[in-house]
Amino acid sequence: MTSQPPSASRPRRARLKCFGQILDATGTPAGTAAALNLATEGGIVVILGLCGKPTVPIDVDSLVLRDLALIGSPGVWPEVITLVATGQILPSTLVSHRYSIAQAAQAFALADAAAETTHRIVLHPSDFATEITSYDC
Repeated sequence: MTSQPPSASRPRRARLKCFGQILDATGTPAGTAAALNLATEGGIVVILGLCGKPTVPIDVDSLVLRDLALIGSPGVWPEVITLVATGQILPSTLVSHRYSIAQAAQAFALADAAAETTHRIVLHPSDFATEITSYDC
């Protein structure tokens, strides 16, 4: 008998789950690629985050063969731009802490312990996205 859970003996890649609906608000090419790669067959991927680049590489064959729906959702941007332009929202105050995926437990502990003073915590997918970019659902 082993003290590890049954899934611990499988490679991390095999333990990743695929999702039917994914909302990508990362604003990064790596985040968008990860969202598309983690979508299950017939899944829907909604892109909210702007990448600031004219193109992001997308495997069109995979998109078609896996019957994925890719939806851009720009509807919130006019209101956001107005709120920032009029000073009603100060973007510099929105994110209070930044952590890597490897520090996720620490980030969640902070969110639980300091809910009153913690605005928004961002988990950077950079150390995780590389591993899942080639993941096939």
